[in-house]
Amino acid sequence: MASILDANTALQHPATEETHDEHFSELDNEQVSEGDSDCDVSDGLTDGYQNAESDSEESVEGNKEDSLRFEAIQKIERLALSFLEQLAGSLPNQRADITSIGIFQAPINSRSKYPKIELQLADRHKTSECIRVIRYPLKRKGASIKPFAQILRVMDFAHQALVDNVPLTKRYPS
Repeated sequence: MASILDANTALQHPATEETHDEHFSELDNEQVSEGDSDCDVSDGLTDGYQNAESDSEESVEGNKEDSLRFEAIQKIERLALSFLEQLAGSLPNQRADITSIGIFQAPINSRSKYPKIELQLADRHKTSECIRVIRYPLKRKGASIKPFAQILRVMDFAHQALVDNVPLTKRYPS
């Protein structure tokens, strides 16, 4: 049992009842708190218990966060893989080889000798679970591959941020 002593306090040894004058200015590595008794010294056990509770809560939240992050990484990788499979399947020499192994069945249009590449995305403009589809090639003027490039660039940034566990912002890191 530790006690707080003033500079003028005399200590008495319990076995010999001798008096020793010692000066103490502070206690080493002990925390002192006021309570019902003269003084209480915290041994750190209750602090450790509280820290263990908060650590377990944080680990549960961390596990949930990790599983959500892992799921998002998988979805981004599936999107990129779908695009790359369709792109490889649209090549004239590779189309027969890929469909014969059963990796990807590309729809063949009668109008075009190359199949269209399609990506299905969530439609942000509608409240229900609608799906927006972007296609290439389109029969219009302008760059019809540009939406694919934009989506894949943003997904690349999002994937890297999730893998590195860093926040993703609109600002490009310099």
